[in-house]
Amino acid sequence: MSHTLWTLLIQHTGDPSGVGHTLSNSEKRAYLDAEVCLLGKAPKFGFEGAKNRFEELQAAHQVQAYLIHGVCGYQGAQPYWDETRDAGRVSESEILDPDTGFGGDGVGERGCIADGPFAGYINSIGPGYRITDRCITRFVNNTRSLMASPRFTDRCQGMNRYVDVWPCLEGNPHNSGHGAISGLDGSEATIPADGPILIFPGDGGNIDWDEIDWEKIGFPASAVEMEARSSCRPALTFPEALEPPEDAEPQEPRGDPGDVTTLNHVLKMFGLVPDALIRDVMDIAGGTLCYEYV
Repeated sequence: MSHTLWTLLIQHTGDPSGVGHTLSNSEKRAYLDAEVCLLGKAPKFGFEGAKNRFEELQAAHQVQAYLIHGVCGYQGAQPYWDETRDAGRVSESEILDPDTGFGGDGVGERGCIADGPFAGYINSIGPGYRITDRCITRFVNNTRSLMASPRFTDRCQGMNRYVDVWPCLEGNPHNSGHGAISGLDGSEATIPADGPILIFPGDGGNIDWDEIDWEKIGFPASAVEMEARSSCRPALTFPEALEPPEDAEPQEPRGDPGDVTTLNHVLKMFGLVPDALIRDVMDIAGGTLCYEYV
């Protein structure tokens, strides 16, 4: 197995000494134990179908997927998957280790995972906007993971405008994360139920990490660039199956009017954490956010 991943995303504490680039096996275990712990915590935010706190995180993504596309005692750093190092060989990654990772590939026709901390877990959110009971599935694909390689990320980093960088990162590096794992019926709306997706920076394919690297080149000017559609209605990137049902509670973007995202649009968090404006989170060390990639 590859032993280059499980890198750290740390909160600024004023003393970064001793921070390493790879979690020890005991640190990995502590993070996984905390995730499994969430499965046993009662839900508190009223999401339909959510049986526990873990599924509430997934449900918050589900209900607004066309827009966006301390619990349990964990005190360690937030890990992330440096997917570029596994491009083309994700099936060998330690992320999928059955003991210190999230378990391996799916098995059988249904593709249910058979080992790791989430083996046997029945999830109730999805696919798409449905509420059904299903296992955690994976169909690991090394070929699709190649889109996270430097060949693709470097191309995006060489662009000068956010309006060009964003679709470049979304189109290949981000999609490679979904394609490499191919979990939960390929449902982008509810894929956060699968552990590896939770540690993709920016929910997949290193979008957050790559964009921060791009911003460093032209910071601070690049940190105030924002332009993209604020809704996928009519569907531009999602298949019809992922469109919200007609009776779903409207989740139209709040902030500036129109369908172009601005710095004044509100990031709705459904009570999980306080809502914030996009401008408040453009600088990862600006106060609302306070972390760095190491």
